[in-house]
Amino acid sequence: ANYSISFHLRGVKILIEEIAPRVFRLAGDKIKFHICGAKLPKYLVDKCTENLIYEGYVPDVDSFLEEMDAGVFPVMTGKTMKGKVFDSLARSFPIVISKNCLGGYRLVDGEGVFIADSVDEFVNKILLLLDPEVRKKLAWGARNFSLNNFSEEKILSVMDEVLSIKD
Repeated sequence: ANYSISFHLRGVKILIEEIAPRVFRLAGDKIKFHICGAKLPKYLVDKCTENLIYEGYVPDVDSFLEEMDAGVFPVMTGKTMKGKVFDSLARSFPIVISKNCLGGYRLVDGEGVFIADSVDEFVNKILLLLDPEVRKKLAWGARNFSLNNFSEEKILSVMDEVLSIKD
C-alpha cells in the first residue's frame, strides 16, 4: 500500500485509531497488527505501539507473509478487488475485508473470508481469528475459491471465451 492514496489512508486510519484499540482492549496482547506500505503520515506512525507495528515498505512480501496468521483490510471505498486481497486469497491466507473489496466475486462470509463493513464487525471478526481452527477453515475456503476462480485453467478458459469472436 501507499498511503498517499486516499482509500488506503482512510483504511489504515480506521485500523490504527478505531479497530486496533478496541481489539487490544478485548484481547490484550494476543494480537499484533503489522502495517505495511510507504508514506504513512507521521501522526499515524506516532500512534503505533509494540502491538501495532508500522513496517513501512516491505520489499520481500512473500517472506514477510510467511510469518503472519491473517490479514485485515478495512478499505471501505472502491468497488474492485484490491491486489492485496487477491494476493491473500491466492496464498490461502485468512482475511477480514469489507464487501466493496469483493470485486463482484461471490465470496461467502465465514467460508473463504470474513466480511466486515463496520468497525464493530471488523473487531468481532478479528477476535474470531484467535482460533487456529477458524483460521484453518478460512484458509481452506480461500484456497478452494482461488483454485475455482484464479487457476491457470480458469484464466485460460475466460481468455478463450473473451477472445472468441462469434458472428
